[in-house]
Amino acid sequence: MSSTGDGPALASLRRSLAAHHPDARVDLLVAAPRHATVADAFVVDPATPVGGPVPWGPLRFADVALGWGDRAGRFAALSVWLSTSTLAEPVVVLPEWAWVTGPLDAGIASLDRAEGALVGVVPGMVDDATGAAAGPLVPEVLVVRPGAAPVGRLWAAALVEQCLDRDEELDPWLQVVAAGGPVALVGDRGWALAPRTVGELAVAGGEGAWTVEGKRLAVASFPDFDPAEPWWYAEAGRAPQLSTSEAPGLRSLCRSYAADLQRSGRAPSHTWATDALVGVPAWPHLRAAFRAEIRHRGRQGLDAPPNPFVPGEAAPFLDWWTGPGDPQGTTAGRAADAIWSVRPDLALAFPAVRGAHQDPFRRWLWSHAAADGVAGVIELPDPPQPVPTVAVRSEALPFGVNLVGYHGSELGLGVAVRRMGLALDAAHIPWQAVTYDRTSSRQRPEEAREGSHPGVDHHFTLVMVTPEQLPLFVADGGGRWLEGHHSVGLWYWEADVMPSAHLGSFHLVDEVWGATEYLRSVFARHTDKPVCHIPVPFQFDEPDVAPGDRERLGLDERFTFLFTFDFLSVVRRKNPLGLVEAYRRAFPEPGPQRLVLKSINGDLFARDRERLLDATADRDDIDLWDRYVAAGDRLALVALADCYVSLHRSEGLGLTMAEAMAMGTPVIASRYSGNLDFMDDASAILVGGEEVLIGPGNYYPAEGHWFDPDLDEAAAAMQQLRADPELASKLAHSARGRIAELSPERVGEAVARRLRQAWRDRR
Repeated sequence: MSSTGDGPALASLRRSLAAHHPDARVDLLVAAPRHATVADAFVVDPATPVGGPVPWGPLRFADVALGWGDRAGRFAALSVWLSTSTLAEPVVVLPEWAWVTGPLDAGIASLDRAEGALVGVVPGMVDDATGAAAGPLVPEVLVVRPGAAPVGRLWAAALVEQCLDRDEELDPWLQVVAAGGPVALVGDRGWALAPRTVGELAVAGGEGAWTVEGKRLAVASFPDFDPAEPWWYAEAGRAPQLSTSEAPGLRSLCRSYAADLQRSGRAPSHTWATDALVGVPAWPHLRAAFRAEIRHRGRQGLDAPPNPFVPGEAAPFLDWWTGPGDPQGTTAGRAADAIWSVRPDLALAFPAVRGAHQDPFRRWLWSHAAADGVAGVIELPDPPQPVPTVAVRSEALPFGVNLVGYHGSELGLGVAVRRMGLALDAAHIPWQAVTYDRTSSRQRPEEAREGSHPGVDHHFTLVMVTPEQLPLFVADGGGRWLEGHHSVGLWYWEADVMPSAHLGSFHLVDEVWGATEYLRSVFARHTDKPVCHIPVPFQFDEPDVAPGDRERLGLDERFTFLFTFDFLSVVRRKNPLGLVEAYRRAFPEPGPQRLVLKSINGDLFARDRERLLDATADRDDIDLWDRYVAAGDRLALVALADCYVSLHRSEGLGLTMAEAMAMGTPVIASRYSGNLDFMDDASAILVGGEEVLIGPGNYYPAEGHWFDPDLDEAAAAMQQLRADPELASKLAHSARGRIAELSPERVGEAVARRLRQAWRDRR
C-alpha cells in the first residue's frame, strides 16, 4: 500500500521483499494524495466515497485523510479496496513504509491458526493468553483472505461513524469487531516492529539479522521516518517509545533502513501535506478546523467543505481557510481562530483579543506564528498597524535610566541585564528595574534588583528585551517607558541579516547599542539611527570550590573538555554536534580524557537531544548532562573543567566563554563573532573556518551568514591543550586579564559618556 505510487520507501520495500521472497507477486494499492494514474495499480482517488452516504452526501477519501490524518486515510484506502476485493487466495498487505528484514513464511504460518477474513498483526499490543488489546489498534501487517469484501464495507462504515463522532485517534478495527466482522488480531512481537509498539522491547542484532524478544524480526515499520534523522524512531507528533541511543539493536536497524532509503537519492514522502498545492501545511489545528466544518455543514445538510486534494477545490479551500472566522473569535480570520484554539497561552497574553488586543495579537501572528511552526505567511491576516510613537520629549524627567529586561531570568539576557545594573551603579547613574517576564527561560526572581532609585521614572529607557519581543512589550503596556523618553535598544543577535520581525523594532527606539563590535556592525546595516558600541560588563562570582567537589559534580581524574549551552538558544548555532565530531577526530578511541556537554531545556527539543545522544551513544567518554544545577555548582563545574570549548557558528556576545576565562579555565573557541571582542591568540586558542550561508530550515534568515569551524583544526587544538599544561596555564593567566578590561567600572564609564552626551543633545 503506497501514498505515492513511487518513491524511495516503496523501492526499499520492493528490494527487501525480493531479497527474502524473490518469486512473490506484488500488487500496488495507491492512496493518492492528489488525482493520479499509476500503471498496474489500484488507485484510490481523492474524491472516492468511503462507506455509505451520510446525511449530506458521502464522506470522501480526501476528506478523511485531511481531517483525521494519515492513519485514518490509510484505513479509508484499505476499506475502499477491501469493499471491492475478489480474491482467490490470501494476500499479505504491507504499507510502503514497511521493510522486510526476514522471511515471512513462519509468521504467515502462525496466522493460519487465526480465524477470520482479515487477520491483523499488532506487535506487542495483544495479550496472547486473553486476546485483550491495549490502545488504538493499527495493524502493521494484514493478511486478507477470500471473502473479505463484506468486512471492507463494515470497516468503511465504522470509519465514517467514528469520523463523525470523535476527534481523538480512530480505531475502526474494534468497530468492525463490535459489528460482528470476521476478523482476528495477533500480537506476535517477532513478526513486526512499529514505533508505537516498540516500548521497552529488546531489539538486538544487526547486519540484516535483527531479533525482537529473541525472535527473528520479519517486518519493521517506519512511518514518518526521515533518513537524515535515523536517531528518531517515532510517528509524527509523538516522542519515541524507545530511544536509539539506549538500544543498539534499534539504532542499527534504523541506520540500515536509512542507508537503504538513501540508495534512491530522494527523500521519502509518507504523509499528506497541503503545502505542495496551496502553500499551507496540514497543521493539527487546520485538521481540527476542517473536522469541525464538516460537522457544522452536516448539521445544516450542506456538502463537505472544499478539499485541496480534490481537483478544482484548491482555490476554494484557500478562500475558506483564510476567510472570516467565528464572529466571536479573534477577528483575525479562520486560520487565526484555529491557532487560538490550540494555544491557551494566547488567551492569557491577549485577553481582550476582540478589543484592545486585536493589533497586539496580529503582531504576534506576524512575528511569532511562523517561527513557532503554526502558520505560514499565506495564512496570516492583514498586517497590524504600526505602533505609534510620540516624538515629543518630556523635559521634566530626571537624568537616569529605566532598565528594561528579563531581570529574573536564567537566560544569558537575564545575566546581561543584571550586569548592566552593576555598571550603572559603578558609574553612579540613577536607575530603576523594569522587569519583563514573557520568556520561556526559568526565572530566579531572587537575583533581580530594583535599582538604585526604584519607583523613579527617568529620562532614558535602556531596553534589553529581544527585538522581536519589543512590540509585545509595548502591547503589554510597556509603551509608556518609550513615549516621552530617550529610548535605547541594547540587543543581541547572531547573524548578519535580521528578520523582518525584528526590523520594526528599530522604529520604536531612538538609538541602538551593540554590546560587541560584531553586533554594532550588524545593527548599523539595518538602520540610519545612531548605533554605538557599548559593551556589557563581565563580573562573575568566584566559585566556592571545596575538596571533593570534582567527584561530587560528576568529574573524575580524566582531562575534561566542557561545553555548556541552552537548547532554547538554537542548538544548530551552538553546534554541539560539531564539537562531538571534532573530539572524536582528536581522540578516536576513549582514553584519559572526556567531553562533557552540560545543557538545559533538552526536554523542549527532544529530537535535537536524541540526535546528540545518538551521536555519542558508542562513546562512554562523551556525556550529555541535560539538567539544571545550582548556580554555585555550575560555576564550580566551569572552574574545575580542564578546558572549555565552544565551536559555535555565531555568538552575539559569548557569555559562557567569558565566564570560563574569568574562572581561569583555558578556552578553545571559534574565531568568529562577538567573542572576538574579549579574545585574542594570547588569551585563547581560536579555531579558524569559513563564513557560510545559513541556508533554509533554520531560525535565522536563510540569506544570512554564520561560521563553519574547521573541525580538524579544532581537533588539533584539543590535542595540543591536552598535551601542554604550560600552554593551558599561560592562556588562563592572559584570559583573566582580558576579562578584567570589561569590568563594571570600565563599562560604566562608557555608558556614562554616551548618556551624558545624549543628555546634552536633548535640546
